[in-house]
Order: sequence, then structure tokens, then C-alpha cells
Amino acid sequence: MQYKTGSIREMHRSLVSDGYHISENTLRTWVKQGVVAAAFVGKKAYVNYDNIVAVLTTGTQNRCGTTADARMIG
Repeated sequence: MQYKTGSIREMHRSLVSDGYHISENTLRTWVKQGVVAAAFVGKKAYVNYDNIVAVLTTGTQNRCGTTADARMIG
């Protein structure tokens, strides 16, 4: 299984190109609030595209395997 994961800025660009209207600042806030799970390398957060889309469409992220896959590195 392959995950579409990247930095907040990269995922923001993907979301906008796919027609989702969300600001980069909103994504950063969601990560800080724990609405969207993220893996950190130093200060940089990496998020999963499908988790963001799930929050946008249903209000919650997929919990199956996503939070457990996020690990602190660095």
C-alpha cells in the first residue's frame, strides 16, 4: 500500500489542484490541534493526503493505521 504523504505545503498544493478550497494556515492549525495526524522530522510536519480529505469530507480522519504509522524522527 502506498501513501500520498508530504509536507503541509506540498499537500496544500495537491489539495488546491484537486479542487479542495482550504488554506495552508488551516492545515497547519489542524496539525497543531491534532485534528490531522502528522509525523515530524525536526520542526517539519508530514501529513497524509487521505487523512486531510477525510477531515474535509466527514469531519474526522481515518484512524485505521494512520496514527500508529506516524513516528517522531530526529
